[in-house]
Amino acid sequence: MVEKVDINKLKSHPDNPRFIRDEEFDDLVSEIDAFPDMMDKRPPVVNEDYVILGGDKRWRAAKKLGWREIPVIIAKGWTEKQQQEFMIKDNLHRGQWDYDILANAWKDSELDDWGLILPGFDPEAEDDKETEIDPKTLGSEGTIVFKFEYQKYLNLLAQLQNAQEKLGVESNEEVLEVLLQDYV
Repeated sequence: MVEKVDINKLKSHPDNPRFIRDEEFDDLVSEIDAFPDMMDKRPPVVNEDYVILGGDKRWRAAKKLGWREIPVIIAKGWTEKQQQEFMIKDNLHRGQWDYDILANAWKDSELDDWGLILPGFDPEAEDDKETEIDPKTLGSEGTIVFKFEYQKYLNLLAQLQNAQEKLGVESNEEVLEVLLQDYV
């Protein structure tokens, strides 16, 4: 059940393995400012001590916007392990991971099971360093990851959906197959 509480009653979890870059945080603040009702539909989740398990960045954004109250869902009776598991599973969207906290708290297989796949992670690599891709290592099918700013990502998704309708296909994968047929 959603409850409204004093925004200053909430506390950030000390082992939250997520952080968010300034530009992404500014985007989140703008999104919440433009559509504050979304917080009622996806409020932060807190434990019984009002420590945030999910929604820390939304809470920070609401504080920046000057909110005095915030809707929350209180996870009652959860074990510490359940709380930590929720923090991982709920945070697979925005922000970056603190890999030191993850490496010390979770097995790779658990993270992989929850959808957090970290192939070839190098903690010494710079975020903006370009990576050379050797096509021989991809085999007949491979995965290439593209990084986008959040708003550009949303624009790309809208364009893919538009292309789906125009091409009469059912998925973004099919759109890409049609668009890239000369290259595959």
